[in-house]
Amino acid sequence: MCSLALISALMTVSCSTPSAPSASLLIWPNPAGTTSFFATLPNVAAGQPLSLGGIVVCAQGGSGIRVDRVELANAHNLTLQAFAVRRTTIGDPAGGVTLGAEPKTLSEVGFLGAGAPVNVDTHCYPNGRAAHAGEGNWELGLQLSRTTAGTGVETGVIIHYSSAGIAQTLEIPFVVTLCAPRDTTDACGTG
Repeated sequence: MCSLALISALMTVSCSTPSAPSASLLIWPNPAGTTSFFATLPNVAAGQPLSLGGIVVCAQGGSGIRVDRVELANAHNLTLQAFAVRRTTIGDPAGGVTLGAEPKTLSEVGFLGAGAPVNVDTHCYPNGRAAHAGEGNWELGLQLSRTTAGTGVETGVIIHYSSAGIAQTLEIPFVVTLCAPRDTTDACGTG
């Protein structure tokens, strides 16, 4: 009888222990079905900050996400000066707007907290209907600059994030070319 009471007490303890939250995935919802996207920007002076947006991400499942840092996957003659993440209405059937490219810093174009980790606390918009509470997409903003006299090229962005204590990454195939002034090659559209 004593052992039965001990087993009963252990069962009660194990049944009342809360389960760990499940991890979310950060995804790049790609409604156009493209495998990558690109931007070519002419006449960008070396050292000039250039902010790019339009990279939409969202959380899928689980307990939410913390975007910790962003890095360029394959940079040549350019650097990532800062990143920031903000809510966007892109993906909502009512429409929305994202940042294209501006020769300004991220803070000058409305992204707050550049370089600071941010919590992505809403889940992806469902296709074909307006978002409910707890749903919404996020826009990743990148502040880049050319580091040399030559044209700068980048072929991917890696987002480092964590969810439920698990570190993860998302790589987005994003080709950006920051053309040097007087670059006459075909890649910069002036050749």
